[in-house]
Amino acid sequence: MKTRAIAVSIVLGLFLLAASAPSQAQQPLRVKIPFAFVADSATLPAGEYMVQPARDGSPALILQRIDGRGNDSAIVMTHPAESNSTKLQSSLVFHVYAEGYFLSEMWTVGNTSGRQLRTSRIEKQLAKNETSHEVVLVASR
Repeated sequence: MKTRAIAVSIVLGLFLLAASAPSQAQQPLRVKIPFAFVADSATLPAGEYMVQPARDGSPALILQRIDGRGNDSAIVMTHPAESNSTKLQSSLVFHVYAEGYFLSEMWTVGNTSGRQLRTSRIEKQLAKNETSHEVVLVASR
């Protein structure tokens, strides 16, 4: 009985340890975006950006222009996204309508999990009347 209690305690301890371990942190991405775009409620100009989590485990992403042509930045809220396959490249995914580009997802190489931005009010309105397509920009770390 005592052996069984110890075994159960060890298994529970390992389970709690695994559950509390942080998921693999999203790495900062560097990406050249050749068009103006909307990220949540922020409109940002074309340029080179660093995209990174606000802090480990945070649902917020920081987009900061780093090409020296302005100090444009935004903090946007995201939620987890899952893919059926491991990503071969780090990338940003944009939904494109006639009215513009909308940042939708962030993926890092070697992961099946990524971040998905909330759909902005403007994009929701456009989606009712227009068909979109996706543009994927490859990013570097």
